[in-house]
Amino acid sequence: MPTSSTLKHSLVAACLFSVCLAGCKDKKKAPAEGTPAATNKVESKTGGDLAPAKPDAPASASSGALAYLPEGCTIAMHADLKSLAANPVIEANVMPALREALAAGAKKEKDFAAFMEATGLDPFADFHEFSVCAGDLFSVGDGTPKGFMTVTGDIDKGIIDALLKNSDDLDKAKVVDIKGQTSIDDEGAVFTQMADGSLSGGNLRALVEAAIDKPNAFAADFETLGNADMRIVIPATTVTKGLGMPGSPFAQFAEKIDGATTVGLDVGTTTLTVKIATVDETSATEIAGMAKLMLGQVPKGGEGPEGAMMAALAAAKTSGEGKHFVLTMQLPAEQFETASKLIADAIRAEIGG
Repeated sequence: MPTSSTLKHSLVAACLFSVCLAGCKDKKKAPAEGTPAATNKVESKTGGDLAPAKPDAPASASSGALAYLPEGCTIAMHADLKSLAANPVIEANVMPALREALAAGAKKEKDFAAFMEATGLDPFADFHEFSVCAGDLFSVGDGTPKGFMTVTGDIDKGIIDALLKNSDDLDKAKVVDIKGQTSIDDEGAVFTQMADGSLSGGNLRALVEAAIDKPNAFAADFETLGNADMRIVIPATTVTKGLGMPGSPFAQFAEKIDGATTVGLDVGTTTLTVKIATVDETSATEIAGMAKLMLGQVPKGGEGPEGAMMAALAAAKTSGEGKHFVLTMQLPAEQFETASKLIADAIRAEIGG
């Protein structure tokens, strides 16, 4: 999917600083010297005013990036970047690679450097939360993941304006109106700024439209995980389809699912919690019993990272809590550190690629 370099680097920056656990601080940035204040009226490079942005939206029932998760996501994910950044393992391993990535992008692409300077955007300071909405995981396509992500935080208006004014390679891109939001469609890659300043980008416009029109579909499901740093919601339809696939050893449980499966990770304690909503208490207890039996067969006594993970699985706790099956396990601290180093390596590989 061809994408102009400024738009591509802008999306990559958002992804890197979000998915790869970017940090942030509670500070308000000063605009770059000589940069005009952002306005609601946007002028295109080719002249003429674009549709004005909507006025600030009223507060949503769920805050931040959670507010932009609509129905239609086959998997929904949310992360609190501020709490993730407080983790010393992430700070030691991931953050240096992220800083290198931002510096490299600005050095390689003059358009990207101009865009960053014009907006005064500092992902480390300005990105507070992010969410990801995956499209249909079961459809047959070209192998490209479909969906979109949203970054929220202390982000000034006028990002779309800055993209248009500071890129010489948006010739194939179209300035489009998505539900009243001035947006860019660059050969299938959609990038828009929401009314509250949040940035959304992806390759499934229908879901972006739904996020603006009928958002906030997963608030209740995410609340079941409390304040976990990273939370994932898998809707019941996705779970039942997955369980019912040919050859699945869990097909017998497909009819017992009656709600979303939620997964939460607390990075401070490296505790992983999984909750599966079932049709009744009996079903939750049955699944807990089956899970306990299977975990009891996990090999023990292995060495290295694999052995540590097997030991963590064997020690996992399962239970039926009302209509929910609940599994709780503590991930090995060394595994978490290894994962953070792998993320850092992947970021540096992207820089060199």
